[in-house]
Amino acid sequence: MEPSSQFKRYCKALKKAIRVTSQDLEDFQKYLGISYASKSSFLHYNPFKTIPKLREETDVRHERRAFTGEEIEKLLKAAEERPLHDVTIINRGPRKGTFRTEINERTRKEAIRLGLERRLIYATLLYTGLRKNELASITFGQVFLNDKIPHIYLKAASAKTRKAAKLPLHPELVVLLQEWITFKNQEGKASPKEKLFRIPAALNRILDRDLTFAGIDKRDAMDRVIDVHALRHTHATNGAG
Repeated sequence: MEPSSQFKRYCKALKKAIRVTSQDLEDFQKYLGISYASKSSFLHYNPFKTIPKLREETDVRHERRAFTGEEIEKLLKAAEERPLHDVTIINRGPRKGTFRTEINERTRKEAIRLGLERRLIYATLLYTGLRKNELASITFGQVFLNDKIPHIYLKAASAKTRKAAKLPLHPELVVLLQEWITFKNQEGKASPKEKLFRIPAALNRILDRDLTFAGIDKRDAMDRVIDVHALRHTHATNGAG
């Protein structure tokens, strides 16, 4: 059945609302099963073929900037400390803004674990140049800290470029990952097929709150922004790896 012209217009308008890259379209079609359905003649028309694909090198919606060395230190510290701060502070009622006299041990431990994980997520994005979705694909079995050159192995199927890569690790990141793997082994959650990190879908919003907590402006005087991809931008600009 041929889709309505209204639906076609809606599909074309998607590019104006979101950043649609070739990989975005491919992944979304796979998720909906549209590619298979159109190739198998179950669907006579693929509406996503009408969406112009974004050329990211020329279609810049906002300009990013790299983190400074001082900002990196502040961000990593804030990422580790904020979860525990958030569970100890009262957010409602007459005592809003004051600290709780006590929190249960389970809540405290989970907040500490979450802080360590967030710090490491940012540090790994920064030191490797991985994209968020690429990092989300990495398992413990793809981290090789004891090799002559410690590295993370990115599978071709998970890479945006569709090319496998061995990403050498900064010595500081090696130490942090060793501590994380030891910690996860104690939890019994570091098997080779386990994901290295649980990457939140709302990582950009979490980063915004961490920036505020760290006292880092999201936009600078030139209206350049900091977001999750800015960690990769910092890696490319400063050679953080």
